[in-house]
Amino acid sequence: MSMKIKKISLITGTRKESTTCDCCGRSISNIYYITLADDSHLRLGTTCFEKQVKNLDKMAKKKVNHSIKMLKWYEEMLETWKNLTEEECKEQFPGSYERIGQYEGIDTFEDLKNWNVNEFFPYRIKLAEEEIAKYAKLS
Repeated sequence: MSMKIKKISLITGTRKESTTCDCCGRSISNIYYITLADDSHLRLGTTCFEKQVKNLDKMAKKKVNHSIKMLKWYEEMLETWKNLTEEECKEQFPGSYERIGQYEGIDTFEDLKNWNVNEFFPYRIKLAEEEIAKYAKLS
């Protein structure tokens, strides 16, 4: 897997304008914005840019492997939530259960379950699949 770079820009900003580095996940305000041949992009801090610019293939593999791991986890959680009872939710996912009544449209356990099964996990699965596809297309 080889990543072809179309353009590299350096964007300097303030702390309020910060984002996270796609390599290390740290907050960055000086951002190397790398546009790849397929018009996808990467955001790297100055330290990671210096380390990774020669090694973008390795970083792509790392991101794909992370996305594959997350995809598997989201798929497992989707199956778990499909058959989850309210009591199991209280025991296994107390933080999720506490969301009942805190968000518009989630007033009961069934609302929470339907949201997780029909919206949240399918959306996260789609994002992970898109991340994998983004790097798989690069040659």
